[in-house]
Amino acid sequence: MFAPVMIIIPFYILVKQLGIVNTRLALVLSYTTFCLPFCLWLLRAFFESIPLELEEAAMVDGAGRARAVWHVVLPLALPGLIAAAIFTFILAYNDFLFALVLITSEELKTLPVGVNDLFNATIVDWGMIMAAGVMITLPAVLFFAGVQRYLVQGWGAGGVKG
Repeated sequence: MFAPVMIIIPFYILVKQLGIVNTRLALVLSYTTFCLPFCLWLLRAFFESIPLELEEAAMVDGAGRARAVWHVVLPLALPGLIAAAIFTFILAYNDFLFALVLITSEELKTLPVGVNDLFNATIVDWGMIMAAGVMITLPAVLFFAGVQRYLVQGWGAGGVKG
């Protein structure tokens, strides 16, 4: 994987040639470019840790492939899916570089770029910046609070024998 700053210029040229500069599609494409490889790497490890015998046992019991995946594999991989969702949300939500370069209109600016606009060359209102920082943090905290029980649920699954 490359650091975003290494490919921002070629990515901007690509987005400009596609004619999607200053659109949400450009941001979606950039976030997908960096989040998808990380998610695939993370989820691959989780799915490889699930014993194949469990899926085969479900199929012997009469479940089809789709039902075995849905009722056996996905519940076991849920902590990995939640971890990937948390990391992806935080990576995309806090992105500054791509939003700064690809978006120029005021109505499409992301929150990190908006907070950056609060800095002024003459006067810096630290109270406003701190309040904005707290407000920006709230969605990430609420998202994590909503899904953390599913993340913690899988931590102790193999801890007790019996």
